[in-house]
Amino acid sequence: MHHVPKGVTPELAGLVTPMANGVEWSLFDGGVGYNSTVLIQGPGQQGLSQTVVCKQAGASLIIVTGTTKDGARMEVAKTLGADHVIDVQKEDPLARIMEVTNGKAWTWCSTAQRAREPLQCCSESTRSSARAERS
Repeated sequence: MHHVPKGVTPELAGLVTPMANGVEWSLFDGGVGYNSTVLIQGPGQQGLSQTVVCKQAGASLIIVTGTTKDGARMEVAKTLGADHVIDVQKEDPLARIMEVTNGKAWTWCSTAQRAREPLQCCSESTRSSARAERS
């Protein structure tokens, strides 16, 4: 249990863990920084937090993938700094990723989803020198 300072609302206090995870996974573990290209698979609280962190770190291109039911979260991802969002149920994610990056792929990829397909897409669309991590 942690003490929450006076004046910090429960809503703001609830953002601490996902934002801290976004910093650790994106910056410390993933090395995201200026001019990075980032693929975030899953627009849940972890993916949205990583979107904010990567944008603030200077990533030049951020793509967030999700499913049709994630439509509202995909809009939030755009508001938070995602340059592109891909509904994987409506588009071939790997083809769209390669199109958006002009075939250059990614320097860092993260997935907060448990399915095998996101990891496969992540590994197929990253550069050989890139890092792919599962949140």
